[in-house]
Amino acid sequence: QKPDGINLQERVVTVSGEPEQNRKAVELIIQKIQEDPQSGSCLNISYANVTGPVANSNPTGSPYANTAEVLPTAAAAAGL
Repeated sequence: QKPDGINLQERVVTVSGEPEQNRKAVELIIQKIQEDPQSGSCLNISYANVTGPVANSNPTGSPYANTAEVLPTAAAAAGL
């Protein structure tokens, strides 16, 4: 589901579940990427001049990052 007012330049996929389910999901995602004839056209992308949100595996500062209110236990453990 897309949040109102935020547009990312890329697609973001979150995979969660049991290890075997995750493995199968990743296999399907990779298969779709391999089937896309344009998937190899942008192997080296720089985000240096991008303004706005960027898909990131470390979501600190991301509009999709969980806040301390959402994850109080994790935030407390991290000293936040």
